[in-house]
Amino acid sequence: ESKLKPRTKDIVNKALYTTFKPGKTSYKVMDLHPKLRIWHKILLNCINQRPKGSSPDYINFNQKAMLFFIQDQKKICLPYFLFSYLKECIRKSRTTASIKSAIKYIPFGRLLSDLFIESGLIQDLINAGCTEDLTTIVSDVFTANSLKKMGLVKKKIAPAHEDTSSEIRSRRVPLNDYPLWTQADHPEAIRC
Repeated sequence: ESKLKPRTKDIVNKALYTTFKPGKTSYKVMDLHPKLRIWHKILLNCINQRPKGSSPDYINFNQKAMLFFIQDQKKICLPYFLFSYLKECIRKSRTTASIKSAIKYIPFGRLLSDLFIESGLIQDLINAGCTEDLTTIVSDVFTANSLKKMGLVKKKIAPAHEDTSSEIRSRRVPLNDYPLWTQADHPEAIRC
């Protein structure tokens, strides 16, 4: 982000934030347009998690760029953003290993988990008995509390039944016709 021209930052920030001022660089998540606050929460929970110990108002430029394209209803190359961030995390984990705040997490854990489950890899590992490294983790759930904290709803309605962690872990909605990415590729491209 530091390599970007101030004009580019201003264009992006003007589209995203309700409190935009030219040259201003620091904004809070609550300053995002309401629709974008929801998208930001989805990006943080499902795609591009916030680094451990960072501010609740953390938003990197990749996330800003994704929100900018969502706001303008433009297509984005999600693999580019994902692999750029993954590459940066791997680079940081190698160059900052001796630093206390070095990266000790797997970026896109949820997204990768979904890919591994839907592609059948996890079931193949279970069938082969290679489960010593497999664990199920349940993280925060997107609820009415989340929407209320974001200032998007004023009143929340209590559900008739609260889900337990074990119910959440056992819940899985298989996707019909989920193509393996290799099925969509040309056979010659797969061989390379």
